[in-house]
Amino acid sequence: MVDPINVQDALEETRNLLQADLMDEAAVYLRGLHPADGAEVMTELEPDEQAAMAARIEPKELADILEQLDEEEMLEVAEHLDMATLADVLDAMEPDMAA
Repeated sequence: MVDPINVQDALEETRNLLQADLMDEAAVYLRGLHPADGAEVMTELEPDEQAAMAARIEPKELADILEQLDEEEMLEVAEHLDMATLADVLDAMEPDMAA
């Protein structure tokens, strides 16, 4: 079982890594969170930060994160992804979520 985290702390840690230009480390950190926590962090990131994270997270892992969001939040994140990444993520999603 994963210990609960403080999402604000996770967001701060992610942003600190991004601001230090440690993109890969930020992605590793985000992937290590429970998908629901990762989803909360993703929605709080700026669009360019979301795109940077999406480019460094495997499509299946990103799909798991996005599936935790409501439809509106999912669309907000998806609109900042490049088409190839978005296509890969949609392919990795559960069919009812991708629709």
